[in-house]
Amino acid sequence: MRALASAVAVTICLALAGCQDGRDDADPAPSGSSSATESTPTEVPAATGPLIDGEVFDVHAPDGWQLDGSFSTDFMHQLDNTSNARELMGVAEITDEVRPLAEVARDNFRSFQTIGKKRRMPDTELAGEPAYRIRAVEVGGAVKEELGAVYEGTQVSISMTLLGTPKERQQVFDSVLASWEWQ
Repeated sequence: MRALASAVAVTICLALAGCQDGRDDADPAPSGSSSATESTPTEVPAATGPLIDGEVFDVHAPDGWQLDGSFSTDFMHQLDNTSNARELMGVAEITDEVRPLAEVARDNFRSFQTIGKKRRMPDTELAGEPAYRIRAVEVGGAVKEELGAVYEGTQVSISMTLLGTPKERQQVFDSVLASWEWQ
């Protein structure tokens, strides 16, 4: 039953966070690594909005965002921007997920729900831990991005759907990543 619940959780998490950009839905494992963002991370202050207190991490949403209590559960939290409901943030953790990151990335890439093509970006880091990265551009210009890591036997992912210029999106995403702390 726990395995089924974990599988359902992963599917739901991935349905919330999609990312597309240019590469096909094929999932060749990217080589090399990059920063947590496409370009060099901008120097932005850490987000100070609502705190998500996970089992193995703490992270803040941007100011002006709120928790969607109708959707959040013990293992998944969804937040939205109160000034633009098309902007979303999802954070999930699944315990007892002791698998190599490459396997988790492959499975999450295959399950990643989005409109159009998704792209597996070069692997990166999430607060110093190795992480996979997926990106997609939706109809209407919103960009979905997901980072995921395996930390102390727990699979975690953070995804954001953002609007605005590339620089604006990057600053929001970087501020959230700057607030991430492993417990």
